[in-house]
Amino acid sequence: GEVQKVRARAVGAEHEQMLARSDGYMTAWMLYQLTGNEEAETVFFGENAEILTNKNWQDVEKNR
Repeated sequence: GEVQKVRARAVGAEHEQMLARSDGYMTAWMLYQLTGNEEAETVFFGENAEILTNKNWQDVEKNR
């Protein structure tokens, strides 16, 4: 099957700040990937994915 991928950059974040800045999204990613949580899925996937309108993130790329 197709591997689900999402990539984005936090606006104004230096490399060492990325882990702390992405904590909420990492939690949502794990909830979706490990438990199939449908609410967490909407954060990343679909035409209206939350990450697409989050002004704190830029250069969002995804394959679903």
